[in-house]
Amino acid sequence: MFERLTADKVYLNSIRFGIQVNFPPHCGHEKAKEVDDFVKNVFDRLAVYEGSGLSPDEVQELAKAKAEGRLYILPVKVGDTVYFASHLYEKVEEYQVTEITNPIYDITVIAREHQYIAPIPLCSIADIGKTVFLSREEAEKAIGGRKK
Repeated sequence: MFERLTADKVYLNSIRFGIQVNFPPHCGHEKAKEVDDFVKNVFDRLAVYEGSGLSPDEVQELAKAKAEGRLYILPVKVGDTVYFASHLYEKVEEYQVTEITNPIYDITVIAREHQYIAPIPLCSIADIGKTVFLSREEAEKAIGGRKK
């Protein structure tokens, strides 16, 4: 882990104070506010990066994977609720995602319908938005707004 530079706003305030001392507006330094705004923006952006908890090496690794087309953000995570549009029964079934697997390139969502029923392979990631949806409203729309 790395040391946060933005953990304390005192650091930012001391930099901003230094700008005001060295570039006082009453002495004709119109750029003082511009420089102050720039420093605050850099500090805020650094704080967001540090808040991610990622090291510089991890950020570089993710950027490289994205550039090479190897980074994929899943539309669901374990614990999410998904909705299966059952055209056969014209109803929407609610499932909780319990596991996400990757058996040879086909990412599968494993889910359970009720707490006491064993999890089942529900769908491929490619099925989300076709037969499995992230909201009940989308699933109901897919079966024509009819549900039992």
